[in-house]
Amino acid sequence: MVHKIIIIWLLFFAGIAFSADQFQKGGIEHLLFGGRHRQVRYYTGDTLTIHGLEPIDVREYGATGDGSTDDTVPINAALDTLNANGGGALYFPPGTYMIDVKIGAQVHDNTTILLATGATLKAIADTARNHAIIKCDSVSNVKVIGGHLLGDRERHLSVEGEWGMGIDLRQCTNVEISGVHIDSCWGDGIYIGGTQPCEKVFVNNCYINKNRRNGISVVNGKYVGIANNHISGHDGTDPRAAIILEGNGGDEVEYVTVVGNTLVDNFWFGVGIYRNDTKYATIADNIIRNSKMGVRIGHARDVVVSDNLISDCDSVGIGIDTNGGTTDSLFGATAIGNIIHNAKRGISVNSISGKPIYDVKISDNYIDSMSVYGIYAIRCNGIQISDNYIYDVEHRGIDVFDLNRANISGNYIRQTGSNGLRLNNDADSCFVFGNVIVDACDTLSGANDALVIGGGGYHVVKDNIVMSYGDSLPEYALWISSGNNHVIDNVVKGSYTIAMFGGGGLDSLNNTIGVDANYTVQFTALPDTPTAVLGRLWFSAIDSILYIYNGAEWDSLTNGP
Repeated sequence: MVHKIIIIWLLFFAGIAFSADQFQKGGIEHLLFGGRHRQVRYYTGDTLTIHGLEPIDVREYGATGDGSTDDTVPINAALDTLNANGGGALYFPPGTYMIDVKIGAQVHDNTTILLATGATLKAIADTARNHAIIKCDSVSNVKVIGGHLLGDRERHLSVEGEWGMGIDLRQCTNVEISGVHIDSCWGDGIYIGGTQPCEKVFVNNCYINKNRRNGISVVNGKYVGIANNHISGHDGTDPRAAIILEGNGGDEVEYVTVVGNTLVDNFWFGVGIYRNDTKYATIADNIIRNSKMGVRIGHARDVVVSDNLISDCDSVGIGIDTNGGTTDSLFGATAIGNIIHNAKRGISVNSISGKPIYDVKISDNYIDSMSVYGIYAIRCNGIQISDNYIYDVEHRGIDVFDLNRANISGNYIRQTGSNGLRLNNDADSCFVFGNVIVDACDTLSGANDALVIGGGGYHVVKDNIVMSYGDSLPEYALWISSGNNHVIDNVVKGSYTIAMFGGGGLDSLNNTIGVDANYTVQFTALPDTPTAVLGRLWFSAIDSILYIYNGAEWDSLTNGP
């Protein structure tokens, strides 16, 4: 007879993060977020049923747990007995239970696996390319709680394959995996897939470490919640990620929530949407550290990345792209409220091979200590980059080009080695409004323009503030190189050699230029004519005169305010 205190403790451990009552009230968003981002979609599946029967002890069916005897047959005999009785719970006392992974522990409907602290299911070393310690195939109402699953990564007898799993779920429904330590598997810690999607799967409070491929792979799944796990050290065969959402052709990956996890030291991705479509995913409130990319979104629809702490990425904090996969486009990606520290690029949006990207929103993020760009975007339509704080970037704060109808507004950009904000190369009809740029071009020689407006023109540049008081000052405050732009109500403060350079077709009205923040002057540009080329404008600190160069001569416009 299993001691009831142990069982009560195990069930309590499984419910530490989310009680049944909290699930019934509408899902994990009520516990962790209070619904503060309305566009975020969360897994709100039904409460998983606690199996009420008293557990049976696996030792009563002949399992030894001595670390050398193959216990696969008695474990499956116990599981078959539960199945014959309509389900129940199987308890593993402390010990090491050896598993033939070609067979695995085969779980049936309405079954709970209870592993005591000190209980380990250990894979017997094998040559199999495809295997699992625990197998769940076409079953429902399953729980795996507590204990340790130990794979054969360090002992595998072949170099073939990448599909040796700790827990393998195929076309399952209502599954909870809670408080389990899974490490050193030949493939993934947990695999969620099958010929039909798994539905209502919840992975909570697990420690998943040093598996050869991924910590958790969601290949075919709907309504999947991954919460409060620690996932680390995945580096062996690609994708080498903590969590991958990776639909293969025809598979469904929809309504996946990744929330409150700690994802560290994973080679490629903390969270990766890798090949093909994923829909309605939320990646929120995670700590992601020391991967090539913190979060990667590719070929997705309606994905929200919010309130994560992402740091120490060799490449990109958050990457949004259309590289790989079979679909043509990416629709609807939102990065909001994230803190991104120490990477090459904070957030990167890149349409690969001409595949379009639509409806991207990047807002309210704090980005600092970037070695290349704060925010980088190329070849996407209708992007919104707003209200971000970007600080200490070795190259450009915001760099966007080859895009149309971008809205770049309300960003605060401080201390960049090169341009604070650059809009360039075939960019058309963009709105640059209310940005503040401080101490741009602070370190890189030859990159001497704080705010650059280029591309095809027809941009509105309004209500921006450009200030510079650093040791190395830019030559140009505003460089307007394309035609047919409206440059209105901008403010320039600080000592610049040239306050503004304008190309043909510039309509420049009511901008304010100040010298050392103690003298300002209002100016209106020369009238736009087909032949006029409006050039450099600056304010001289010596004689307090604003000059405009119209291509032929210098004209003095005013002596003081």
